[in-house]
Amino acid sequence: MALKTVLLSVKPEYADRILEGTKRFEFRRSAFASPVDEILIYATSPIKRIVGYFRMDFVHKGSPRSLWSRYSRYAGIGKAKYFSYFSQAKRAFAIQIESAKRFATDVDPRSLWPDFFPPQNFKYVEKGEADVLKQLGKEAPCDG
Repeated sequence: MALKTVLLSVKPEYADRILEGTKRFEFRRSAFASPVDEILIYATSPIKRIVGYFRMDFVHKGSPRSLWSRYSRYAGIGKAKYFSYFSQAKRAFAIQIESAKRFATDVDPRSLWPDFFPPQNFKYVEKGEADVLKQLGKEAPCDG
């Protein structure tokens, strides 16, 4: 089965932490329906650009409390914000980040998708589209 790429909406402060390597887990209330190996990072407002990508190692599933107790050291988010995000959730997912690369040039998604609308959570991206975005971003040396 071919693995997929997704475009993930991430707040700029967390996108920076992922790309710096200090945030090694990205937490979500829902998981991907198909196997994913690569995740493009769309930094939300005010940046509104694709800023890099990371390879995904594994998605851990559990209660918000159990994932926090296991991964808080590398969460890149404070405890209060974490539990506020998961306030009504019984399940949580922790995407384990294997390696991250920042683009030398942030990419406007409208350069590839003129009718682009930021995904609420994530959107699947065709392999060819991901390759074009990476070329537009001219990958910078890994700093994460």
